[in-house]
Amino acid sequence: MPSRNVVAWNAMLAAYVQDHQIDKAMKIFWDMPEMDSVSWTTMINGYVRVGKLDEARELLNRMPYKNIAAAQTAMISGYAHNGRMDKASQIFNQIAIRDGVCWNTLIAGYA
Repeated sequence: MPSRNVVAWNAMLAAYVQDHQIDKAMKIFWDMPEMDSVSWTTMINGYVRVGKLDEARELLNRMPYKNIAAAQTAMISGYAHNGRMDKASQIFNQIAIRDGVCWNTLIAGYA
């Protein structure tokens, strides 16, 4: 590929995350010349998908973009699936603008 922009990097990142190759995804993530909110959210979601919630939370805390509901909702989902509704509620309460997805994710966690 002659020109790799953030969209191309994010596509590679997402492919590794979907294949549960989180270590390879993380290497690509840190090698990226530029990371946007999609890059960060993809990695957070990847860690959640493989059950590495501490790593996901660390990335969420380090993420330079604040109040990204998709990243926060991924954390809510991860905590809910692991029975940590206290942590899920804590993240939910930090979301500035709550959309239907974050509400449904929290409600499903309590169901």
